[in-house]
Amino acid sequence: MPAVLIENLFITNQKENQLLREPHFLDGLAEAIVQGVAEIFGLRKHQPKPMYRITVDGKIIYDTAYESKITDAVLDAVQKGSEMIELKKL
Repeated sequence: MPAVLIENLFITNQKENQLLREPHFLDGLAEAIVQGVAEIFGLRKHQPKPMYRITVDGKIIYDTAYESKITDAVLDAVQKGSEMIELKKL
């Protein structure tokens, strides 16, 4: 069965032990591991759809990436005679 062994620093080394306690370092380490595994398997990074916030007359209606929900919310607001419709990319 294929396997991968990853050894990251040594907890017995004082400097490395301290690095292993820092969230920023651990995030970078995790990202590097993910990139390496993805490269080995030929995977591409998923690009999520951008999120939008729809606000109607000062009230947040949705935070969504779905175009149909955005369109429906705007049309509904127009039909109700709303004075202000705001669409903001998050």
